[in-house]
Formats: sequence, C-alpha cells, structure tokens
Amino acid sequence: MWGRERELALIESFLGSLDHGPALLVFEGEPGIGKTALWQGATTLAESRVKTVLVSRPAEPEAKFAHSALGDLLAEIGDGEFRSLPGPQRYSSDRLRRRRCCSRSTTGSGWTRLRHAS
Repeated sequence: MWGRERELALIESFLGSLDHGPALLVFEGEPGIGKTALWQGATTLAESRVKTVLVSRPAEPEAKFAHSALGDLLAEIGDGEFRSLPGPQRYSSDRLRRRRCCSRSTTGSGWTRLRHAS
C-alpha cells in the first residue's frame, strides 16, 4: 500500500506482539480514509503468521446489537478448538455454532442471521 508506511509499521508491530497472547486490532476513522484496505492487508499478514485469525464485519444495522460479532467470530473456528473449554462455555459455544441458541421471536436480526446461516 503506497503511502501507508506508518500504518503498516504499526500493524507489523501489533502482529509481533501476538506472541504474548490473544490481541485485538480495531480500525477507526472517517469514511474513505482507507480503513478497509489496511484491514485487508492486516488480515492477510496475520493469516501468514498465526494459526487462527478471527474477523468480524457486521452489517451496519447489526452492529448496534451487543453480540452481533459472535456469529462471524465463531463461524470459522473448528470443533476441536472448543474441546478444552469448561463445560458451560463449551455448551454455549456449541449452541451458538449449531444455530440453536435463540428463537426468532426473542432476538434481533443479528442473532436471527446467525441462527439461519449455513
């Protein structure tokens, strides 16, 4: 990415810090400043360096729901990753990933989408 050396250096530094445990990288700013391009570049770099990269990009209406990102984050994780969780957390994640956690009548559109995604 031309002209984004400072941002790319920050992304590289962030990725280098992942040896210390899980971390979160957030891109914020005004529309049109290149957040998506930087995010895509960061995702590509991360995927080449670490085992698991979790990504969430809820649609704008879904972003207002507190748990809208869970469907995106859990969708890419294989069953084996959840086996070491304690029982209650494993049960909850299993229900979410099998789209049985919620009913259409009691949830917002984000959970409905999660429940019906294939």
